[in-house]
Amino acid sequence: MASFQYSAILTWLIALPLVASVIVALLPSNGVRLMRNTAIAALAGMVVLASVAVRLFNWAPSAAGHFQLMQIWPWIPALHATYFVGVDALSMYLILFISALSLLTVIASYGIGHQLRAYYISMMLLTGFLVGALAAENIFLFALFFILSIFPMYFLTGLWGGERRQSASLKFGLLALMASGLLFAAIFLAPHAAHLHSSGESARHGLSHWVVSRDLAIVAAGHLSTADWFLWLIVVALGLRIGIPGLHIWLPDFCCENRGAPAMLVLGGNFILAAYAIERLGGPLLHLQSGHVRISIAWVLGVGVILIALSGLAQNDLGRLIASWLSLQAALISFGVLAFTLGSLQGALLEMIGAVITLASLIWVCHILQLRAHHRDLSRLGGISQLMPGLFVLSLPGFIAAMAVPGFCLFAGEFLVIRSVFGLHPGKSSALGFSSFAHWQAVLGVILILGLFLMIATLLWTIERVFFGSPRPEYSHFQKLTRMERLVLLPLVLFNLALGLLPMLLIIDPLTSAIRDLAHISVH
Repeated sequence: MASFQYSAILTWLIALPLVASVIVALLPSNGVRLMRNTAIAALAGMVVLASVAVRLFNWAPSAAGHFQLMQIWPWIPALHATYFVGVDALSMYLILFISALSLLTVIASYGIGHQLRAYYISMMLLTGFLVGALAAENIFLFALFFILSIFPMYFLTGLWGGERRQSASLKFGLLALMASGLLFAAIFLAPHAAHLHSSGESARHGLSHWVVSRDLAIVAAGHLSTADWFLWLIVVALGLRIGIPGLHIWLPDFCCENRGAPAMLVLGGNFILAAYAIERLGGPLLHLQSGHVRISIAWVLGVGVILIALSGLAQNDLGRLIASWLSLQAALISFGVLAFTLGSLQGALLEMIGAVITLASLIWVCHILQLRAHHRDLSRLGGISQLMPGLFVLSLPGFIAAMAVPGFCLFAGEFLVIRSVFGLHPGKSSALGFSSFAHWQAVLGVILILGLFLMIATLLWTIERVFFGSPRPEYSHFQKLTRMERLVLLPLVLFNLALGLLPMLLIIDPLTSAIRDLAHISVH
């Protein structure tokens, strides 16, 4: 099979939504249908281009772990920054996934009734920035797209969110900008850290490539203060952006005030981007640190899982419950990256994709309920299965997947991550860097399982409070699902079941080479 090492197709993928946003900006204000069709055509074109890129990509195990479809342009010589894009199997898969999610989101946006020009421009810009970040090989270019993605997320929340949208968008914007500032500080600190430990090419040019080269490994391997600062700047920046327990203070309001179609791309896209950065960027850094660093982070996450599960159990607001569940998923991905074995990284990847599919389903169900009941209060719902049996049938797979039931999209990922915490890797050292099994791993594993079961109990109780019992008289006016509402839920249900039943075929087998190469990053 031919390998297209160099190609401009990734640049076309990044540029297509950006050019389409300019076209939408120039359309007449009364051309609502034309704006909508232009946005749908642009994002459908992205799916087609991404599919062509998938076809051009060499998925053979010997090639899938290496970057292909690359394009390199000189950019800012003084910063040793280049426009350097390329994909391996992991980033290629996520670009296709983001393109499909964006198309589904813009199709679901028919209910948006005001400021449509700004809405579709924001949606397309966000899609382009997300794809740019996933395709970036240069760490400076990645950080640039990382910060640019904040602005369309901010506007999509602040203009089309709920009643408290301004405060939610401002809180997210400020904290996300803080995370980006920490990331940029780490980038400018990196050449100094590398210079302390290497006199070779990496020391002279800093991080010209990012996780695919030895540069990050050279920085992480040091024990001097500059390298330690570099590590913690990266860890805090990425933890804050994804919303791990303890750094998720922006997430509950942001999740509640993002509604319907834009919420699926804003929350799902942010989660994909941050989780990808944690696996690509944070993993190699933590892998080469002392075991005590990883142990400390693991215990903080373990305590955070219990607290976030208890927080979810106390919630009556469905939006805040979804936020608690999402923060717990961020913690699980972080556990998988901390272990940094082939199995744990596979689990983190399955968790990343499954969580976004499940999140989109839960958000859309919450949106449907809020449209009809005008609130998200779980204590005031009940009997919805009798009023809207179609909603009950189509939303049940999302809730079941959120509980990590076998056969649904989150089970395999959670199983692999929990196994990595216990260190059950035959023939290898135990998780988190120990040469033999430690009793504290069992304690941490039990804590993690307890937190997961608390969340499962909360979700079961949520199903009971929303769908079961006698219908309330004030909800007798509830209409059945519309064609558009079914059209959005059905693909999510199909993706959910397909990923749950065929995780090896759809994800693990195609991406094993890329994950194996990532797991073997070290200083030689």
